[in-house]
Amino acid sequence: MAKQTFLNLKPEKQKRFKSAVYQLFASRGYEEIGIRDITDAAGIALGGFYRYFDDKDEMYLDLFAEIETRLVEQDIFSLEEDNYLREIQDVKDAQKILTLEEMAFGETFYRLPETVLYKYYFQGYAERIYKGYLDFFTRLEKRGSLKEGIDHPFAFYYFITSFFNFICFLRRNNMNTNETVFRLKNHFIRETVMPGLIKPEELPRIYRA
Repeated sequence: MAKQTFLNLKPEKQKRFKSAVYQLFASRGYEEIGIRDITDAAGIALGGFYRYFDDKDEMYLDLFAEIETRLVEQDIFSLEEDNYLREIQDVKDAQKILTLEEMAFGETFYRLPETVLYKYYFQGYAERIYKGYLDFFTRLEKRGSLKEGIDHPFAFYYFITSFFNFICFLRRNNMNTNETVFRLKNHFIRETVMPGLIKPEELPRIYRA
């Protein structure tokens, strides 16, 4: 997590730092970039970086999590007596929420080293970002929509961590553009993840138009 010193920066200073980082990671591979490269791009002292973040992984995942949260917040729609999902369908939908600079930075996530991906999916970042889904699965459990033997904590954990293998597969096969990921991710959720958790007769209600 970003340190309070970073969170306390004036919005325009935070924006300049993020913009420099977005451009740097969009132009070079993750493993090629060191802390000195980040500080040079952002125009800050080396000590300044460590006042903001503990290390490169934390900085990257924190900035990515902020972007991803804005996309995920569009996924869940709650009605008084029902719940249904409508994910971001394609790049055009995402571009209504994110800037082109943020989109380019977000695309670098699919090329991260697997050790960094592991941190994202198993060390709290994904749980924080997808927390709305915990409420979603809780409501489904109360309604009796989850499959027998599955409760909401398991459904939530399975939902989050299943993406680790999904992203690793895309990474290893160089399927790492936003267009490809949005298309395949939606298919993966609808055809693999949710059918493994939710009763078949409930799926049409979850994915109504």
